[in-house]
Amino acid sequence: MAIEYREWREGDDLALLEIWGGPETAQARQFRGALAVSSNGGAGTPWRRCIVAEDVLDGVGIPVAAGVVYEASLHPERLWTYIEVARDHRRAGIGASLLAMLRREAEHARRA
Repeated sequence: MAIEYREWREGDDLALLEIWGGPETAQARQFRGALAVSSNGGAGTPWRRCIVAEDVLDGVGIPVAAGVVYEASLHPERLWTYIEVARDHRRAGIGASLLAMLRREAEHARRA
């Protein structure tokens, strides 16, 4: 298993849905909606960073996990995070790596 990390791209939601299947909880269903293209905020758009983990084999990457850290209009002084990893890739440190990367992104966030 060779894991590579990259920013979220359009179409990742469909690729991950194929791997993840339906959400395990109502909360997961809601938080999956936060997974989207990164944004610097402003003009009514919240600040967001979203990272995808791909399992790469023979140069082809298949998304298996994703994480997001973002601000919400309801509590703009806080940042929220959500990470989901495919069942067959759990307990391999992917979620912990995503969390560390998202923490670094949050430290560099320029929020008002």
